[in-house]
Amino acid sequence: MNIDFHVHGSLSSKLGFDRDFFQQMTTQAQEAGLNALALTDHFDAPDYAEIHQMLSDNYEYIDEYYFVNGMRLFPGIEVEVSEGMHLLVIANREDMAEYYHRLKGHFDPIHYCSTAEYFQLQVGLNTISIAAHPFRPNREITQVDPALYTRFDAIGLNARDLYFLGERMLMPRTQEFS
Repeated sequence: MNIDFHVHGSLSSKLGFDRDFFQQMTTQAQEAGLNALALTDHFDAPDYAEIHQMLSDNYEYIDEYYFVNGMRLFPGIEVEVSEGMHLLVIANREDMAEYYHRLKGHFDPIHYCSTAEYFQLQVGLNTISIAAHPFRPNREITQVDPALYTRFDAIGLNARDLYFLGERMLMPRTQEFS
């Protein structure tokens, strides 16, 4: 299965969900050879809960994913933690709803959870944790306690980072960290 684990249904966390953009995104993903996406909008997006309600109301849910226009779509979220990192959580819709509920006290930047709390909030839930764009300046994974590195299921490479930071710089750092 070819899957992109870091996809947003909004053009930015401040603009809100755009259903036409979402439909276009799933079509383009299929055309690019992908079979699945994880919808990981920012946790503080103003309409995060409405996006997931729209999915439940309009698409069939099978084996822990939504079936959207021939594409598997897994529920997820992107969380900014107090260390500055962006971290992804992917889970079935029930566990994703519970994780979102647990995050509610951490939406304001002065109350962002730490990476350790990010993991603690997942206790008892079946989740996948991914360090998103771990070498983006001012959001580097090196700001996180190294004892937590092994708790991540994966690290992400982001096309934006490959473009701006360059493959020659980013790939060796990613391989070394991995």
